[in-house]
Amino acid sequence: DQHRKPCFFYFHQKESQYFDSPPPADAKHRLEIVVPLIAKEKLVGTLQIQSAKGATFEQDDVLALQNMADQIASAVDKAMIYAEVEAERDKTTLLNEISQALSKDMDFDAITTTAVSFAKRLGATSGEIHLLADTGEVYFKSTYPERNDLSDPERQKVVREILGKGLEAWVLET
Repeated sequence: DQHRKPCFFYFHQKESQYFDSPPPADAKHRLEIVVPLIAKEKLVGTLQIQSAKGATFEQDDVLALQNMADQIASAVDKAMIYAEVEAERDKTTLLNEISQALSKDMDFDAITTTAVSFAKRLGATSGEIHLLADTGEVYFKSTYPERNDLSDPERQKVVREILGKGLEAWVLET
């Protein structure tokens, strides 16, 4: 199987056999070797080495390049795993902060204000809480302060409509 093994490409001054890459103008030959970067049987990239001289890579060179490629692939894999672990840790830390912030207040308005304040830290552009009491009273909290005043009956009507149709209605029904 030719795949996932080092590949050699030879270029001649007058004809290139490798896509649209012309050889260097001052070189009669050019050799290029591409070695796969494989970590845990997964291809993560390639290592590309070029030479303006022809046939400069001996079998020992190829073995050394393959060893280097294996080390690079392993390091890249470890870095990707580390980044995933860091992202998960950051998410867990944020969820813990949210939990602590929400549990310290007993005031309804303070709790909802705290809750929507975390929307941006979760990567959202905004956040809203829509509550509808059994009495029909509407409560609304948004990261946009101008939307939070529900003293106007028209504004309450808009929030009721939001709760009655669209995605919110579907969530409330399921």
